[in-house]
Amino acid sequence: MIGGTPRPVERAAAPERTWGAMRARVTPRPTLQLGLAGFGQLARKYYVPALRALNGVKLAAVVDPFEASRDAARAVFPRIAIEADPDALVRLGLDGVIVASPPSTHLAFWNLAANAGVPVLLEKPFVLRGELRHAANGERERRLLMLDLNRRFWPPYQQMRESVRGGMVGDLESVEIRLHVDIRPWCSVTSHRLQSREGGVLYDLGSQAIDLARWIIGSEPRKVSASNASHRWENDHVLVELEFDRGVRTHCDLAYAEDAGERVTIKGTHGEIQLFDPNMAVHFGRLGTTGRSALGLARDLTVLCYRGLRRSHSMMRYSVAAALAAFANSISYGLPFSPGYEDAVANAVWLDAAARSMELGVPVTTGEAPGVSTDRG
Repeated sequence: MIGGTPRPVERAAAPERTWGAMRARVTPRPTLQLGLAGFGQLARKYYVPALRALNGVKLAAVVDPFEASRDAARAVFPRIAIEADPDALVRLGLDGVIVASPPSTHLAFWNLAANAGVPVLLEKPFVLRGELRHAANGERERRLLMLDLNRRFWPPYQQMRESVRGGMVGDLESVEIRLHVDIRPWCSVTSHRLQSREGGVLYDLGSQAIDLARWIIGSEPRKVSASNASHRWENDHVLVELEFDRGVRTHCDLAYAEDAGERVTIKGTHGEIQLFDPNMAVHFGRLGTTGRSALGLARDLTVLCYRGLRRSHSMMRYSVAAALAAFANSISYGLPFSPGYEDAVANAVWLDAAARSMELGVPVTTGEAPGVSTDRG
């Protein structure tokens, strides 16, 4: 069901609940003062609308090294601190920080905030290849991180996960994820996503796909293999295969491509679940069912039109806002963040393993990250 605007609530046993479950009350403390690192497309299109819609939260500072981005922030928020110096995020005594800057800056921002004891909502990926060992990881610091793996907050994906856990498809056999993104609109402010030092398709799209797979399946992979190809840009297509216990496999088709689209198919011994687009309806069918019936197509078009007319209820806007609401809620009431540090570590471990597999041309096996739990949140 579609909820309303997300707001912090008194209790949140599962922060990924729908907005309707987050609507209730004003926080029992003064308005949260949050900072925002990075004022690019992601911040402007998704975090700013989410912040404006969220009760009990105020954006108090923006940090960005680019003067044009700072000017854009001043035009939207003329009465808040707008600075180039990252230290402002800890100097101003903020209640929390949202990091929406390029991946190459994530480690520095995390260490800066974590060492100052400031909670962080960090865009994926947590860190880039080989950086995990340099991330602040003390007992206190681990409690400060929430990784914005926003697809966990999207009700259709929650529905698919619950159906798998409830045995609707029988014994799970495979999860197929296709995530193609038209990168050109995202390059209107900076083109960092096309720079190899920012992790490329694997760390950008693979971070979401790998997490979605392990979150739906509910366990850690045993083995990963990955390969890449170059079509329009260098290494703009990536294939990632994950092998789980009991022979369950995940196939992730990831790309920066003009044929943008996101699709998830889950197959089991008794049936399958399909989501042809995250802004459409979830379909359940017998094993081997292909395509959609006329009724199914009509449902998809109806849901797609509804979300097109109400943009706040589309997947990206809704899930980013719901993740932000969960972050604010956890700060206000001292609740654990989810996805938290353990999930961030697991994500980084498997991304690095996939990168090694691409280099070596062979599958890579790695043990489960210590303390990782896929059932939290």
